[in-house]
Amino acid sequence: MWTSKLTRDWDWDSAAADSGDALRELWAERVNRSRGILKAQLSEGEDAALSQTHPAWGRQDPVSLRWVLAHMIEEYARHNGHADLIRKSIDGQTGDRACRSAVVTRTRCSTSLEGCN
Repeated sequence: MWTSKLTRDWDWDSAAADSGDALRELWAERVNRSRGILKAQLSEGEDAALSQTHPAWGRQDPVSLRWVLAHMIEEYARHNGHADLIRKSIDGQTGDRACRSAVVTRTRCSTSLEGCN
């Protein structure tokens, strides 16, 4: 399964030499691809698309699109919490307050809440 260029820990250490801009671009491409897949699945009927199960990576049981979406929300929430802890250790601010207090161009935050991600 693993080639000479891929190791078991490839997904953990493959980005070590990549720039932040390259990683954000890769992330944005994957988000757009996922949104396209989601839109296509939901266009065939929302209830059926959310309930139908599919084989899953590394799991014995099949999962539904509903499970995948709930899992992604859970993962984003967990990692956003980690980012808040890191941010708080740097300057004592977290969440919206960090966006309201200063312009942060790297994350596209502004002094207002509008456009703050």
